[in-house]
Amino acid sequence: MEAERFKRPPLRNGDERPATVYNKYPDCPMDKYTIICPCCEATLTIDAETGSLLAHEEKKKITGSFEDLKGEMSKQKVQREQIFAQQMSSEKDRERLLDEKFKEALKRADTDSGLPFRNPLDLD
Repeated sequence: MEAERFKRPPLRNGDERPATVYNKYPDCPMDKYTIICPCCEATLTIDAETGSLLAHEEKKKITGSFEDLKGEMSKQKVQREQIFAQQMSSEKDRERLLDEKFKEALKRADTDSGLPFRNPLDLD
């Protein structure tokens, strides 16, 4: 059958959604197929004889109003400011933690100063 040539592979999650084929004139033989892609919902027009793609039309995206976009931008701004403040506080705390680690390392170095240094690569 002609429709078997245009069968889509299954989606990543395993769902089998076949492409939808429309025939505007059911009494006449089809010279081209109009197919709705199950993945991106784009409209594809395919020549029935050669199987070549004649036209591709993407699905129209729904656009929001200016007020919706403005509200979304303000939410993103607040979120960015919160993340920035959190990173600044962690950077301040990071300096204190690094100082404490360095002091502990100095204490260990002072107590282990009597032992000779062993390179871990020389243990092979």
